[in-house]
Amino acid sequence: MLIRQLAAFWTAVMLVLSAQFVVSVQASAQTASNTKPTGSYLRADEDIVPAVTWQHNGNRLDVFVRGGNNNLYQKYWTANGGWSDWVNLGGGLTSGQITAVWRAGDDELHVFVRGGNDNLYQLRWRASEGWSQWFNLGGGLTSGPSASWHGPDRLDVFARGANNDLFQKYWTAKGGWTDWYNLGGALTSGPGAAWRPDTEEVHVFARGANLNLDQLRWRASEGWSQWFDLGGGLTSGPVATWRGSTRLDVFVRGGNANLYQKYWNDGGTWTDWVNLGGGLTSGPGAAWRPGGSELHVFARGANNNLYQLRWRASEGWSQWFNLGGGIQ
Repeated sequence: MLIRQLAAFWTAVMLVLSAQFVVSVQASAQTASNTKPTGSYLRADEDIVPAVTWQHNGNRLDVFVRGGNNNLYQKYWTANGGWSDWVNLGGGLTSGQITAVWRAGDDELHVFVRGGNDNLYQLRWRASEGWSQWFNLGGGLTSGPSASWHGPDRLDVFARGANNDLFQKYWTAKGGWTDWYNLGGALTSGPGAAWRPDTEEVHVFARGANLNLDQLRWRASEGWSQWFDLGGGLTSGPVATWRGSTRLDVFVRGGNANLYQKYWNDGGTWTDWVNLGGGLTSGPGAAWRPGGSELHVFARGANNNLYQLRWRASEGWSQWFNLGGGIQ
């Protein structure tokens, strides 16, 4: 029975990917705005998440993925030049979940991956030096990492450990890298983390034991919170991105392989899940453009290519754009 059900499911998914990937997500959001990303199965591609990061000036957008040879690949967009070709940065990655963050000042870019021996590896680009070698930061990770800057002088990295707990490691300009800290949790995905801009507050999201979206929050005045269950039925890990300091968006893949969005506004509560369509074959990566008028989401779709979905205040959601690639 299970084999017949799986066969029927994958047949349906392939029909969606081949004929319906480019969809009107705006119409989908209108017709299914209150649905939940229900799904209770696990998939081998849920550990694939592209990294997405904007320069603080809003004029450059970088995306990183793992390629077929397990190397790190970069593609970037500039306001003057459009999209670049893919650039092979090497690496030998052991996870498709990648995280990348520009440091304030836009002269330094950091990329983190899981590499050999399941350790955390860091690659750094500086305007004065170009790309560094790979730095081994240890760990024994069971997921890809998620990184977030707190101003220019602190950089936090989160990952799932061998016991499915959440682990944290951070760097400060004065003290360098800390050891790993165990924050508990029983995660069933890699984490997605984001410091709230100009605020002593960091938020971490992950898929929990019941496949719902779980949230952990740290505040300088309170320390770490308990885990909050935000519902869902996820089939990927989450990604989180702040719009200024007053809105927090989370994106996931749901049981029907569609993209789902949930967001929080300052002084309010969490919205219901919004179905944005898609036919994803990976988890999503997302980032607000500085200024808050544009939101970009990336995921792997049909033919293992990179697809982009864009929201603009003046237009709403776009169609899906195929950026090519061959993502693994």
